[in-house]
Amino acid sequence: MRYQVSKGSEKCRADLQKVALPVTVGSLILVLALALSHPFDNAAGAARKPPPDRVPLGVSPYIAVPRNNFQTAEKIALGRRLFFDRRLSEDGSIACASCHRPESSFSDQRTTALGIYGREGRRSTPSLSNVAFAKELFWDGRASSLEEQALQPLTNPREMGVALEGALTYLRREPSYQQQFENAFGPGEISARRLGKALAAYQR
Repeated sequence: MRYQVSKGSEKCRADLQKVALPVTVGSLILVLALALSHPFDNAAGAARKPPPDRVPLGVSPYIAVPRNNFQTAEKIALGRRLFFDRRLSEDGSIACASCHRPESSFSDQRTTALGIYGREGRRSTPSLSNVAFAKELFWDGRASSLEEQALQPLTNPREMGVALEGALTYLRREPSYQQQFENAFGPGEISARRLGKALAAYQR
């Protein structure tokens, strides 16, 4: 037995085919447009993946970094110098690296941290290993980025205890620091914001 398709059914199928093709093409265009408008975004507030020639050798290009603080060799070198500089503490005895020791996974293996004038902190020193992937910093999670975290130990009276303006004055008077900041960030005054960015770049 043969089944005959009515003319009405054939017309309906033809109409559906006419509609389906534009809808499918339109959907593909929309998906492609959305993908291109947010390339490489991998976290809230994360930067797009920087160009390969701006990523220093040995640094993963897939680490989420702020949009305004791409990793560069100059910035990391400056951050490293700052990280080991004891003159950024009030009594010249403590650097970031005094508590975050590279040989101890960037911690100090103490029950509580030790700051200027032998002052004992309230908590142990957290390791900075893989800190680039951390979404909350400090034991209480009060900082959400390394840029925000970096300056707090400088001014904490139980850690480095320096007045931020005093630290900036020291850096501005040092010609070699002036040159390094310019190499890392371009022309402009050494500011707290740039100081935090450089320290964050090294830790990251």
